[in-house]
Amino acid sequence: MRKKWILGLLLTSIVFGLTGCGKEKKEEQKTETESATAAASEDDTGIATDSVTESVTESTSDTGTEGAKENASTETTEISTTSENDFHDYVQDEEEQLELIMNNIPTWHDEEYSEEGPRYAVTDLDHNGRLELIMSKMEGTGMYTYSQFYEVSEDRKSLNRVKWEPEVGESEPDIGVETVDAYYDAASNTYFYIFDDVIRAGFGESMDTVMSLCLVKGEIKTETIASQHQLVGEDGESVETTYKLADGTFITSDEYYSSDENRFRDAKPLFASISWFSYMADAEIDFATELRVSWEGFSIAEE
Repeated sequence: MRKKWILGLLLTSIVFGLTGCGKEKKEEQKTETESATAAASEDDTGIATDSVTESVTESTSDTGTEGAKENASTETTEISTTSENDFHDYVQDEEEQLELIMNNIPTWHDEEYSEEGPRYAVTDLDHNGRLELIMSKMEGTGMYTYSQFYEVSEDRKSLNRVKWEPEVGESEPDIGVETVDAYYDAASNTYFYIFDDVIRAGFGESMDTVMSLCLVKGEIKTETIASQHQLVGEDGESVETTYKLADGTFITSDEYYSSDENRFRDAKPLFASISWFSYMADAEIDFATELRVSWEGFSIAEE
């Protein structure tokens, strides 16, 4: 699902990679079942809802006597991430989590780097009900991106740095975009987000890499899927472009632009929206409002 309009930019001496797709919200789905025991289930989108299921048990009596308690019923309501109007309802304690993030501003915001334009976003990339705070910034003429991820702890008492150990000098995906293709792998219950990583190496040379990013058990993992190398000729006009898979196999341009779809052909195609906000030095900002708006702007919908 690579965007064909990127080809128009490949003939310039400086290439900017952008990924995006439309923003929608999921259709509302709520399933109610009555049984003696509340059991976790999976909705018809294939997205597991075990961790976001609220069980409500009500005792009913036709006669009002003690023996009638045997007729008690259990009502289970699944709060699904596919809801159109209540996308975020599965995070029952979001106010508590947003307040925790707000109270930990010194953890994720450094005044020293304010003038460099870092951007922030509140997400739940792995859909475990615990919010993340992402900081991302792009530096230098080479367009290098640096990001940090923080996640609310299980006991909701701390905001912890997410483990991510990219190799020294390793380029990171350019995650600071508003919309991004994504995939859900039901077998591993993992959400994969597809980003470009564009690097310029002086005049007329650039590398655009397709990468996936996921959050699994408190750790960020990335994978290089494919890349294209562009070199402007000595005449300043002609461009030589080569395409490769991560293992070095040469591929066509069509294969490059569908490389993420081929990689995740067994997964459900989605697209995600991420709402970023910036904070510059000495600027007046209502962090509480910005965090709330950012969280409300995060969503994942079917393709």
